Amino acid sequence: MFAGASTRICTQAGTDSSAMLYALSNLLNLSLNPATERRDLIAVVELDPSILLEFLSLKMPTQLSAWHESFEPIHFLVTAARLAMDQLREPPTLDQWQRNITIWRDALSQRCLVSFFAEAQQYPDAEQHSAALTGLLASTVDHSSPQLPAPARDAIRFQFAPADALKDTDSLIRIIATSTQLIQNRGMPVRQGYLNDWELPNIDLHEALENTREQILELNNDIERPGENPSERYRSDIEQLMLAMRRYQYKILVEPASLTQLLPWPRD
Repeated sequence: MFAGASTRICTQAGTDSSAMLYALSNLLNLSLNPATERRDLIAVVELDPSILLEFLSLKMPTQLSAWHESFEPIHFLVTAARLAMDQLREPPTLDQWQRNITIWRDALSQRCLVSFFAEAQQYPDAEQHSAALTGLLASTVDHSSPQLPAPARDAIRFQFAPADALKDTDSLIRIIATSTQLIQNRGMPVRQGYLNDWELPNIDLHEALENTREQILELNNDIERPGENPSERYRSDIEQLMLAMRRYQYKILVEPASLTQLLPWPRD
């Protein structure tokens, strides 16, 4: 049905795609502020598939919506600092940064679209959240990643299967497959009744796509300034991450005792 459906975004990004500099510096700065609420740290991690995968590699949850239950604020701080050091050791080039922005937006778009589908299918809140995070990870994470709970692995594994091969499968598999093909082929017209092929007939596709578009525009407005040159934005992102890292280094020099809270580190 869709040309090029087998071309995966992850073949462009690699399974170790760099975390977005904006999201990472934001997470590190928030982690350094003792007044930051834990829910804000969680929200930032859930904006970027690479950052989320780092936390999943430390402690795999039984469902994605519960990934943060074993982490304290200090774990967010040190994980963010480690990722920042990796980024600053070998910063992405401008071309890589621009490519990662495209990949990042696609991942966020898929998260929004899957969330809409899951809500329309009346998933319970926790399952809806897990579905949305599966959508976020789908384009950049291989299904064999051991960090993923089984439902997410299955959904990512079959995301490129045609609709007729997914009849009678779990609805999460069909939702992820549908959203993947819509995101990767967004320039192609979608015929009326397309969702019937996936046995998702009770969803207004046009409302879903418009809802996703509005959410992504809102996110773009939060991280971009109209008319700004991409090269200037890139330099600004690097500088912001360097500044956050200097603040972290100062903290561990002045408050080294705070890092003892890291033990025991939650790891399976």
